[in-house]
Amino acid sequence: MSSFHIGAALVGLVVVLCLLWPLLAARGAGPSERRAVLAVYRQRLRELGEQQAAGQLDDAAHDLARQELETELATELGRLDAHEAPGRAAPAWLSALLLLLVVPTATLWLYDLAGGYAPAEEARRLAAERLAQREPVERLAARLRARLDDVDGWWLLGRSWLQLGEPDRAVAALAQAYSIASTDPDFSAERVADLAFDYARALAGMQEDRLTGAPARIIDRNLERFPANSRLLWLAVLLALEQDRREEALARLDRLRASLPADSEDSTRLDNMRARIAADLDGATAAAGAADAGTGANSVAPDADPTAAGATLDAAAGTADGDPTTSTASATAGSETADPARVRVSVRLDPALAARTAPDDTVFVFARAVDGPPMPLAVARARVAELPLEVTLDDSFAMAPQFRLSSATQVAIGARISRTGQAMAASGDIDGHAETPVDPRAPGAAVSVLLGRVVP
Repeated sequence: MSSFHIGAALVGLVVVLCLLWPLLAARGAGPSERRAVLAVYRQRLRELGEQQAAGQLDDAAHDLARQELETELATELGRLDAHEAPGRAAPAWLSALLLLLVVPTATLWLYDLAGGYAPAEEARRLAAERLAQREPVERLAARLRARLDDVDGWWLLGRSWLQLGEPDRAVAALAQAYSIASTDPDFSAERVADLAFDYARALAGMQEDRLTGAPARIIDRNLERFPANSRLLWLAVLLALEQDRREEALARLDRLRASLPADSEDSTRLDNMRARIAADLDGATAAAGAADAGTGANSVAPDADPTAAGATLDAAAGTADGDPTTSTASATAGSETADPARVRVSVRLDPALAARTAPDDTVFVFARAVDGPPMPLAVARARVAELPLEVTLDDSFAMAPQFRLSSATQVAIGARISRTGQAMAASGDIDGHAETPVDPRAPGAAVSVLLGRVVP
């Protein structure tokens, strides 16, 4: 039995005793009062006897006073007997018995109704599962301390730590495996590339899925050695987009696309992704040319349409990295021609899974294009303590300037709770998705997400 259950039982006992005490005390007051009345009677009777012996009262006066005293005693005892009638004592004991049975039973029932037992049992089961999963990983880590050259063992250890939500230890293990495999001529090129992919992905997970920095160095170094590896090429595309190198992203997308079958689903998604990047790049180029041509105060040709020029500049602002500087006329034209992409998302947690979370666990709310790459178009962060919550996703939540909510016609909305705060999903996380996709430009676009599935 846990300390919580012991404390709850003690509190319940104190509450029951507090409720029973007035009932039991009220019934116990009768005999005490009767004894007090008899004591007073005996005392006054002794005083009458003393007064008669001292000659202060003759026999007739003594007898009369004694009769009056006996009459008063009979009256007082009659009053007490009426107050202590059996019909009144039984309800007091019955009420006490009902309280003794009903209060604990009702307390346990309400606790179970509120989900008190199920989450506690689920939490214990989850803790036991995690301990069972952790023990073999710890044993593997202990064995590998004496086998520093076991690439496969360190690789497996790193991926296991990722699954258990410990990215720091995962990166350390994958770094050991990578340092050996990258210099071992007997290790196949394909496996080195796959290991580099896992290593870079783990490093990115430690910095909110950002590839710039240490992950970028791993990607670039290994892409030179293995230029045809599709997994590294995909990371290279995301890296180029993150750093706003669109032409390089297109070139790497073409290389990646060439390595896939023409009729595959991935090829179709890559084609859609390439079309959007190319359109953004053409728009930025056109905007730059228009800006150069309009450096003079009246640089627009007399027969040109100033409204069209303003629209061009506004379109360019929509693809810039932030901080667009457009004229008042262009901003007005843009606001009249396009509705902002915006989706209101309501997120709540299944009460049955509340025991699996902590108030400071991270909540990710994201949107992905239905017919597009897996890279989110918008990501918002919150804490479990803020659930249930409502967030409005728009282009300000974009992870890369080329992939915004406004670039898609249909988006799938989802949410996930991460115990480690890592953007990469791990076993034990809790996720959920909106039932249907939504058009982000539709007026009043809104969806609901229930966090109700545990990631296996």
